Amino acid sequence: MAPRKTLDDLRKGTIMIVQRPMSAVPDPALWAAITDAASAAGHYRNPGITTRAVARRLTIPGAAVDLAEIEERLSGLYRAGLLARLMGAGVSRWRFTSAGAAHAAELRGRELTDAEAWPAVSTHLADRALLGGHPDGLSPAALARALAVDTGQVLAWLAAQARLGLVEGRTAHDRPAWLITPAGRAVAVRAGELVCA
Repeated sequence: MAPRKTLDDLRKGTIMIVQRPMSAVPDPALWAAITDAASAAGHYRNPGITTRAVARRLTIPGAAVDLAEIEERLSGLYRAGLLARLMGAGVSRWRFTSAGAAHAAELRGRELTDAEAWPAVSTHLADRALLGGHPDGLSPAALARALAVDTGQVLAWLAAQARLGLVEGRTAHDRPAWLITPAGRAVAVRAGELVCA
């Protein structure tokens, strides 16, 4: 059995690399990665999304995804008519079809569930720990990008979690700020362990 990585491992600097199976990546997370990769490709005027670009967005600290598994999932979306495949120089590139763009927009407007939001919070906290950010701070905009939803959905979800005592809304420098509580951190750690399992 492969070792699992937790947020404490990140803080201690003992990062373990494990395989993140694509079966553990829910459809909204895959579409979030595809949408983000498409946005970056458009910004740099690339002709499409590469499998590797999607993989980078699905790899969480300490848990990498297999390129062949991602290629298989993207090929399934191609067969379903949601992505178009462009071949060039031996590299598959992907683009949204009109049906795929509509599906991505539908997912963007969805209501967040705990099952998809907490793993994103876990990854967000791990990223902040690696980059030296405030250890308890949550960025609604960064979470929205990671989940491919509007920031308003993240704010509504955070407000619901605040009522449960899992996050806390404050004002810092005359701006709203969201912080994770110890109880919320425990939920995030469990969610992160499930993603890496």
